[in-house]
Amino acid sequence: MPVMDELPAMADVIILGTGLPESIIAAACARAGLSVLHLDRNNFYGDLWSSFNIRTIDQWITNDRRNGTVSDVDPESLLRSGEQFIAAGCHSFVENVRQHPHSE
Repeated sequence: MPVMDELPAMADVIILGTGLPESIIAAACARAGLSVLHLDRNNFYGDLWSSFNIRTIDQWITNDRRNGTVSDVDPESLLRSGEQFIAAGCHSFVENVRQHPHSE
């Protein structure tokens, strides 16, 4: 069994993000017999479809504010001959999140 900390040397398809659309695409590719590397930049699964408990919502709010920048790396510069980059939209529908403590 491979060590899970090591990334495979090759994959037919690399999917970034673990939201619902990305997971459906990954499942379809795997069902078609392709090897799939499924990655997420977050330390949780689901992207916009995630759910959090009361302790982890604060971490999410803090990280969302801190990680709101776009990478300066040109994705085309990372491709090899025969590879194709397909940009997917990454729009957050959540903005201006604030916490207000409440006690009775």
